Amino acid sequence: MKKKKIFKCIIYILLIIASSLLISFSYHLKVYYTSSYFEQILYNYLNATTLKLSSLRKAYIEIPAMTIIIASILLFPLFIRININIKIKKKQFNIFPIKLKGYSLLILLVAILISCYQTKFHSYLYHKIIKTNLYEKYYVPYNKKNVTFNSKRNLIYIYVESLENSNFTIDNGGVQKISYMPKLEELSLKFTNFSNNTNIGGFKNLHGTNWTIAGMVSQ
Repeated sequence: MKKKKIFKCIIYILLIIASSLLISFSYHLKVYYTSSYFEQILYNYLNATTLKLSSLRKAYIEIPAMTIIIASILLFPLFIRININIKIKKKQFNIFPIKLKGYSLLILLVAILISCYQTKFHSYLYHKIIKTNLYEKYYVPYNKKNVTFNSKRNLIYIYVESLENSNFTIDNGGVQKISYMPKLEELSLKFTNFSNNTNIGGFKNLHGTNWTIAGMVSQ
């Protein structure tokens, strides 16, 4: 019985350490893949040749270091042996000492929620589950039906690869501390800018179309 109890304690402690690793790893992904969707992050990690060597080196140092720090903070309350209770509506609730099973499961749940938010996994899962008839309803086959216009106008489409708002400062909707395109950022703020938010946001992207060519196709 004692061996079984020790085994359970080890499992719960490992859950806390695994939760710390999950938080550290998801934070690393958020920092290095700021504007990417989960499937783009997944592609980069499954195809290691696309990863920067400097990013991998930092990951090997930062993730273990963060995991140790977070795990130490989360494990510390387990060593508090004083009795602390609170009373709510005539019911006693035990705060300390902490019950290892409930505490470890709560930490795991919080870690999963944090990692889903930071890697946008919830968005990935949502778009995998949801069904839409958008294309069946509105798509017009160009080779089967003639598209007609009441008054046809000339359209000049200008695009530049990788000229994106992520090069602007964080305050104006980008991801940089110092703007890589200060003049364009100044012009965008001064003149008409078609944005889906209050910053220099550009048009709202369909899921998975936040890169140049995909954005053109989706339009």
